[in-house]
Amino acid sequence: MEGMVGFRTDRLTGTKKGGVTTYVKENLASLTEVALSNSTDFVEILALVIKPLHLVLVNIYRPPACPTPDFNNTINILESQLNNMSAPLPRIVITGVFNLPHVDWQRRIIPGGSREDHTQAELLFTLADSWCLNHYITTPTRGKHMLDLFWSNNDELVHDQSLEDTLM
Repeated sequence: MEGMVGFRTDRLTGTKKGGVTTYVKENLASLTEVALSNSTDFVEILALVIKPLHLVLVNIYRPPACPTPDFNNTINILESQLNNMSAPLPRIVITGVFNLPHVDWQRRIIPGGSREDHTQAELLFTLADSWCLNHYITTPTRGKHMLDLFWSNNDELVHDQSLEDTLM
């Protein structure tokens, strides 16, 4: 992508699919630090600190039927990283594909899905509460389901939302 620099976390197995990429404007790339890059072979996470913006930008891929220990480990590593950041509290954005189609993110209820999905959604709600994160996506992102999520602790970072066709 022209004018952008990509930061990646690839799946450990080296498959052609999986992993996360976050693009940052070229003029901010040299001022961006990789705070966390981890793959459990089920969950990939990439957390960037964009210093001039005092922003932590987190990108997570959680596949369907993700084992709870893998997801819990990823979220625990993220929380540890956030806890170790110096004051003041940074602006935080957590986004990605979470593949939890049975969760009503706006009302914070889980009317369906597996026990593992329930446990992992509850973990996300706890993370959101701990860091004062609000969820901003209000429409389905894949078919009838909201699989892609966008959380932030700063309302000023969100001006609008729209659903576009995928680049892939």
